[in-house]
Amino acid sequence: MTKATVTVDLADLETLVFATAAIKAIEGALAGRKNDPFVKKHLDYTAANDRLATAMRNATRPEAYPEWDEALTSEEYLALRRVEKADQGVLAIGFRSKRDYFDGLSSKGCVIIGTAIDGYVWAGENTPDIRPTSRFAVKLTPRGKDKLATPK
Repeated sequence: MTKATVTVDLADLETLVFATAAIKAIEGALAGRKNDPFVKKHLDYTAANDRLATAMRNATRPEAYPEWDEALTSEEYLALRRVEKADQGVLAIGFRSKRDYFDGLSSKGCVIIGTAIDGYVWAGENTPDIRPTSRFAVKLTPRGKDKLATPK
């Protein structure tokens, strides 16, 4: 390992040291409560944090993205229905023009778009060999489900 001297800003170093100390204290408290039956069910806060972070971002979107609150067109509404009725709620799309069409629904928070992958699990290997493809998939968000539940 190469030894090198690095100069850093003292304020940045202090911030990092204090943040690390706070994180260690939180980790210690969580570790001590892992066996407490009254606390155990509340320790997995990642999913709750993710939901709250999404709700927070959605609350501020109309300011940054005016199209967020635009009404759905009849074509967009029908596209949401297609996604809803797709196998396991995931609609595969393969053409770039179709993806561009769903980008509008994504900008309104109604769908999320993912990249399809191909992969292999090789005997004796620890990790799968995963490769992206040119295919995409679309699924509804809770906001998209709400839009479908609201009478048109």
